[in-house]
Amino acid sequence: MTFDYRTYYKAIYEANPEYGSFDHSRDARAEIVLQKHKSLIDIGCGNGEFLQYMRRFSPETELYGLDVAGQVYDGTLLFQQSATDRWPIDEIEAITCFDFLEHLAPEDVDFVLGEMKRIGKVVYAKISHSPSKALAPDGSDPHLTVEDGKWWFKKFKSFGFLPVGAIYKEKDHVKSDIVWIFKSTQDEPGHANKRGV
Repeated sequence: MTFDYRTYYKAIYEANPEYGSFDHSRDARAEIVLQKHKSLIDIGCGNGEFLQYMRRFSPETELYGLDVAGQVYDGTLLFQQSATDRWPIDEIEAITCFDFLEHLAPEDVDFVLGEMKRIGKVVYAKISHSPSKALAPDGSDPHLTVEDGKWWFKKFKSFGFLPVGAIYKEKDHVKSDIVWIFKSTQDEPGHANKRGV
């Protein structure tokens, strides 16, 4: 049985309605707009700040959001479900996941990367490598998979994604808020997802 994300995040949002309101995409979003993607889905879209930004500055992009505790955003088709259920889209140009992957239980990481491979061509991923500063009401850490960048790169590569760039802030020669860009390789089939098919 997989982790019960819906119950877990319902308790978090009830205890702290502002949880997830920080827009982790803010340093990357202008660059993503410049790419003029035809379609994009934001996985773990939270309160939808990134989707609202995209609606305003890239109105030609077909936008989707997926979040276990999602809300409806104007002009955006939102799928209110867990990312660990088969995604209701078969093809998309770009996938964004800002501060999302570390919230997956370790046993669900492969399924989600498999879904990315199944539907997407480009992934923009901002992944925290440390415990969360905001704990759940039960005192647990919502960052369920805390791994370093090498671990995540190896995971992405095993699913047929190669890193092709990064968007980041730099101050005093220190890079922060890194959003990695991965591209699906055509010759790598990745892993087939069997759950929910």
